[in-house]
Amino acid sequence: MLPKNRRLSRLQFTDFLTTKPLQVYNRLGTFKYLPFGNKLSVVTSSKHEKRAISRNKIRRRIYTLFSTTNPPLSGILYVSKQGYTFPYDETKNLFLDLLARAQKNS
Repeated sequence: MLPKNRRLSRLQFTDFLTTKPLQVYNRLGTFKYLPFGNKLSVVTSSKHEKRAISRNKIRRRIYTLFSTTNPPLSGILYVSKQGYTFPYDETKNLFLDLLARAQKNS
């Protein structure tokens, strides 16, 4: 799990969105990012997945992947509707693909 000081707070979240971040996407979801900093927020929707267990599971997986890769990006990941059903290996590959594309574009 990503430490709280490496996650975006509510105030930082709204400020982040007003700065017009860049974005990349794939089957896992949409990643809005800025090419500096080192913070992440994961948005999971109860409209896409009703069970909180599944939403928390994907959130924990992504926070763990972000902490192990430690990229020089700050961003918000909006998980897609199908993102909740992926096994860990596929989630990992898709998330690393998002980070690679974001670093390539910045």
